[in-house]
Amino acid sequence: MEEPADIMDSADEAGARLEPMKNYKNFWTRNNINIALTMLGARTKRAPVMIILDGDWICEFTNTPCDAYYSDFDTQQKARLAAGKTAEAEIGLRIGPSIDFGVALDASIYGGRVNYSENAPPTLEPAIEAPEQVKELSQSMDGADLLSLGLVPKLLEWRGRLKAEYGKNHTASLTVKGPGSMCAQICGMTNFLMWLATNPGEMKQLVDLNARTTIRYIAALRKATGAKVKFLGLADDVSGMMSAAMYREFIYPAHKQIFDSLAPSSVLRYLHNDSNARHILHHYRKLRPGAVNFGPDVPVRLIRERIPGAVIYGQVPPTKILLNGTPEEVRREALANVAHARADRGRIVLTSAGSINPGTSFDNLRALIQASRESEHIGV
Repeated sequence: MEEPADIMDSADEAGARLEPMKNYKNFWTRNNINIALTMLGARTKRAPVMIILDGDWICEFTNTPCDAYYSDFDTQQKARLAAGKTAEAEIGLRIGPSIDFGVALDASIYGGRVNYSENAPPTLEPAIEAPEQVKELSQSMDGADLLSLGLVPKLLEWRGRLKAEYGKNHTASLTVKGPGSMCAQICGMTNFLMWLATNPGEMKQLVDLNARTTIRYIAALRKATGAKVKFLGLADDVSGMMSAAMYREFIYPAHKQIFDSLAPSSVLRYLHNDSNARHILHHYRKLRPGAVNFGPDVPVRLIRERIPGAVIYGQVPPTKILLNGTPEEVRREALANVAHARADRGRIVLTSAGSINPGTSFDNLRALIQASRESEHIGV
């Protein structure tokens, strides 16, 4: 569908093109304040921007083998500091010491072996090979000391080193994989989606196990890391790969249970799904998310219509535009998203529709920052 002419015109006529920034310090200071205000319900004059360059981007940029980055503390911090030095010089963005296990951390507690690869982030082998094993898995997980399982002991060890060597506290309880994605890791993607149809009873038991375990897991991490704010980011791409009826039957009750228990205030609920989740947005609305981030096939205007109260984090396509597009294409796409979001006084934080791909250039990230600066010319 083509963009309405008035929306694209507003992107082109956002205001006089701003001069390139020589000092980013004031921008990021103002930007961080605007993000906080946006999450609290305010409509800021300038749409803030969020740029997160995670391990995949860092490994590619610094030529660091992924297996070393994700498994060795010193290698990870060296790569982060090297990438951060350049990022700060290019766009004023700080990438400090932190802890990054990719997508393997949360589901590792269920027993699947972690596999490391030189050219890809870590993956997990399935913890079960047949639906009949769900009962045995439940018996082993219920009541288990979750902080002693999988990668969590390494997380806590690295957290101690981060504090001792860099003076930084790492709060590991702010985000978690959702039940669709974690059950796919526990079973294997193909098996899980197939068993939803062939073995619905066992899969309901597995999703129920995941929901109650997630609640215990995050509560334990909060206690261990001293987290006080009950914020929760729930990332569940796989929930968009099933029909609306199947999502409503299997996954929605678990999403609701997890949010209600761990993030009772809607303003502290962040929902991520970078698959094509158009068909389940009406269910997501009932979860009362304070903020959402969806994939590039879900346009801003549809999110605004289906989940009107949520802050939209997005919606610049990560591959077609942010990675492979020109800076001008990034700028126009971002400003068009602002115009769509603000057409009914909605709130938006400019970022990728999903994650930022390895190889994304600083020129295109600068264009995203430029769009944020120009966005104050698009009506609030």
